[in-house]
Amino acid sequence: MSFIELDAPRAVAARALCTLLALMIGGGLLVAATRLGRRAKGPAKAAASSSGVPLGLRYLTLMVLVALIIGPAFLGGWVFVASIAALALLGLREVWSLLEAAGTPAIRVPGWICGVALVPAAALGGPSALAPVLGLGLGFVAVWGLAGGTAQLPQRVGGTLLGVIYVGLLCAFLVLLRVGPNGFGRFLFFLVVIQLADLGGLFGGMAFGRHKLVPALSPGKTWEGLAGSLVLATAGGALFAFTLPELGPIAPALLGVPLALTGLLGDLLASGFKRSVGLKDFGTTLPGHGGILDRFDSYLISAPFAWALFALLDRLEPHR
Repeated sequence: MSFIELDAPRAVAARALCTLLALMIGGGLLVAATRLGRRAKGPAKAAASSSGVPLGLRYLTLMVLVALIIGPAFLGGWVFVASIAALALLGLREVWSLLEAAGTPAIRVPGWICGVALVPAAALGGPSALAPVLGLGLGFVAVWGLAGGTAQLPQRVGGTLLGVIYVGLLCAFLVLLRVGPNGFGRFLFFLVVIQLADLGGLFGGMAFGRHKLVPALSPGKTWEGLAGSLVLATAGGALFAFTLPELGPIAPALLGVPLALTGLLGDLLASGFKRSVGLKDFGTTLPGHGGILDRFDSYLISAPFAWALFALLDRLEPHR
């Protein structure tokens, strides 16, 4: 693997960039319209989203994040791997800070080494390289933990491995998506569909939300928001079907539904983690969103599912 691999077809990359730019402009106009509509209902609701955070700030932060992910994804190679490794590093810090808030200190040094190592391991050795790295990491964490004494040893080892698996391993699947067949197209499709599903849930819930989905985990989630999420994810799948030419025009739209549902699962799982220790956010890194994992929770859980789904479709290719 080289430092940069511009392996995306030029026609696909150009169309993708133009479509993304159009979506960003359209999203900005929708945010402005939402602010005007809420302002008409009273100054207290003028610019806030359902979470109480200024909607414009949330959207601006989101657009910056999209650029920071799309850029390395377009360049490919070690530039992209390094960006995902940085994401894993920040995510691991947030998970272990969450656990320590609950009184379970993590064994950070070997956990960081193992969690981040999974990312380049996926790029170099593919999925078969992940199990050996995890196995070695488990031994490394256990030995390091024993050297620190036996107090809370099961909790310390377990909490550390939770971070390694929840962040490091799932980030490795983001890399597997990008370095596999039609990597740029598949990763871009995945990124856009999950993001549109999230936006569909946000705006659908704000506009029509009445019935709570899982109030014990996420009071802001509604069935109406879920419907909006599925609709926008399906539309996004159809709109970006050109990134998956091997699947034809219909299948990409259908893929939007399971990806949106796994994204929702990731969101709810993250909410469960935070509620278990009485915190609202994983951190304060991203203005208007919270921590890195508050923004990427949907992607992490969806990544292995998306990779497995594409792998299955590749196996079925001769029969289609």
